Amino acid sequence: MDARDFGNTVTLYLPQGAGGGPPYAVFQDRSKAGDFPTRDEALRFAVSLAVTIRDSKGVNVRMRIEDEAGGWETRDSVAAG
Repeated sequence: MDARDFGNTVTLYLPQGAGGGPPYAVFQDRSKAGDFPTRDEALRFAVSLAVTIRDSKGVNVRMRIEDEAGGWETRDSVAAG
């Protein structure tokens, strides 16, 4: 996982939990933003964090979400406006 912010875009990472189970973490840059008991809670937190980052920094935010097979899906979650 290359956890870096690029220019006008901040990336949040949601990797699978160890062994495919909890805890589920959310990362921004190389810092862990939080651990959550469910995937849904981690995703809700990440969306809320994305809105906060967009509003405070005026940048686009995307999320990289790891699936159960280890692949990564990118979602452009919140665009600055």
